[in-house]
Parts: sequence; structure tokens; C-alpha cells
Amino acid sequence: MGKDLTKVTNTVFICNGSTCKKNGAEESVRELRCAIKMAGLHEITHTVKTLCLGQCENAPVLFVDPQGSWYKRMTTETMGEFVNIKLKQKGDLDYNLLFSKGWTKMFPVRDIEPKTRQEFSVHQDESIGEIYGAAIYPWEHNVYPLLKEIFQVYRSQLTIYHYDQLLRSEEFSIYYADGKATVAGNNDAEKIEVIMAAARESEFFLLKVSRIKMYQRSSESTRGLYIANSRNGVFLNIEWNGEGNFWNHVVDNYINISG
Repeated sequence: MGKDLTKVTNTVFICNGSTCKKNGAEESVRELRCAIKMAGLHEITHTVKTLCLGQCENAPVLFVDPQGSWYKRMTTETMGEFVNIKLKQKGDLDYNLLFSKGWTKMFPVRDIEPKTRQEFSVHQDESIGEIYGAAIYPWEHNVYPLLKEIFQVYRSQLTIYHYDQLLRSEEFSIYYADGKATVAGNNDAEKIEVIMAAARESEFFLLKVSRIKMYQRSSESTRGLYIANSRNGVFLNIEWNGEGNFWNHVVDNYINISG
């Protein structure tokens, strides 16, 4: 039977992603739940194991709702103190506190230099020559939503080429699993596999998306975006005539961001 959520006053989310797990997250979760039970807080405290919370350098990490507090290096040795001070006495473990709601600064274990925003410039692109363009980081959490926007949201505004083949389907489905997206049009001939994540030792590593670039050719009004991998180069090229809001949307959501 599930916990009665009407009684819950604190929910603790504990990261159990690969880095946190390597740093003892499983053991920390066990000690946390044990300490909560021993403190008589089981009925009012809900604990949830999650996948990566995006703070690997501070592993193991946990997040407490509704206070909006993040804690770093939550080892088995700190869990008892966390339950006693934070959950029971409503205080804080200052040494382990990473971030709290309202703060304007984080206090990580070590400072991580964020990825800088990409800047547009006129340059010689290795694939398509001289352009005014900027790169988009080819991470999985960029590639997948970008594919959906290209093939589903903005499809009617765009001309799409898979290598030299013009894609004519007006509607596409996208199936995503295990780091790979399969994009399929109305006919079997228009089917594309896009590898977004692959281990370095994998046979698929060279097929993984390695470059994404948004561009405008200096001598033309046509705008474009291409997606490339290390083995075959550009395998998707998307062009449009500058009308519509696709350019501004991509700039705002994929280029003018840090990381």
C-alpha cells in the first residue's frame, strides 16, 4: 500500500544516477530511510530515488521539497545528522548545504565552469563553406527536442534533406529509445535513424550526432541548420527562406543558453 500523502510534510529526492551511485548513494538511501524510521518521521516524510539530478560533482546529492533545499556529499555518515537537524529540528546542515530557495549563489564542492553561450560569426564551415553561423551543443537533451521541432512543429516551414534526398512527407513520427531516435515519414523510403548517445567503445559512436550548426550563407537569404556525425558528415540539412519564427526560436532555446 502506498504512503498516505495527506500526511507528508517533506519529500526527499535522492539522486541514484551513475555518479552518485558510484559515490555510495544506495548505501546513503538505506541509512536515510533507517534514520527516518528511527526518528518517528516515516509517516510524514516521503523518500524518492531518482535518476541523475544534474549535480554529479556534488555526489551524492539530495533535494528536499517544499523547502527547495539541495544538499551535497550526503554520505552514510551524514544521513543521521540530516534527519535529526533538518527534518526533526527544522534546521540546516550548513556544511552540506548546496543551495536553498532564494539564494543567488550555489556552494558546490568545487566550481564547475559552465559552457559558454555560442556566438554567431562569419567563418569557413568545414561542411558547407563560408557562413554566418553558430553551433548548438550536440547533447541528447538538445538533439531530441530539436528533431521534434524540425519534423513535427515547424515541418511546414522547412525544406529537409537526408543526405541528397529531399524529404516529401508532410507528417513524421518520431520513436525514441536507448539514445536513438527513429524518424519516419509517410512512406518506408523516408526513414532516418539518429544516434544521440553511444559509448565510445560502441560501433555506433562514430554515427552519434557530433555537430549541429545554424547558419545563413553570406551570399544568400536562405537560412539553414545541419546535423552531422563523425563518420558521414552532414546527414540532415534543413533550409527555409527566413520567414516564420523558427530561426528566433532555435536561437533563444538552443544557442543563447549556457550549457
